[in-house]
Amino acid sequence: MERPVFQPTGTPVMDLDTPALVVDLDVMDRNIETLHSRFDQSTAKIRPHVTGHQTPKIAHRQLQAANTVGGISVTTVGEAQVFSDAGITDILVASQIVTRSKINRLCALAGSNKIGVAVDNPQNVSDLSEAATAQG
Repeated sequence: MERPVFQPTGTPVMDLDTPALVVDLDVMDRNIETLHSRFDQSTAKIRPHVTGHQTPKIAHRQLQAANTVGGISVTTVGEAQVFSDAGITDILVASQIVTRSKINRLCALAGSNKIGVAVDNPQNVSDLSEAATAQG
């Protein structure tokens, strides 16, 4: 798989390599604000799930809107790493992480980030706890 070729915001569409993510920023920002405004009178807050767009710049825009918990949700440890590398430090991995290598990667991320993980099995809790303790 080729690495993405990043172009600056505002690059003419005809100058982009394909496939390319092309976003109308005004519409996107309006959609973000519309969703977030629905929580103005609520104690509930939003944690954007970013797996759909997988784009750190969009995630940062989502986090700048009102009524967020201050972090994002992802599906995989790899996604968590990408968003951590982009400066997002509060990340919930919304799927179970069960293999030893992925648990170790997740624990390594937790050294410099606030990491949450979904768990539905007592053995998984033990495995995560053991790995976290081992990594300090």
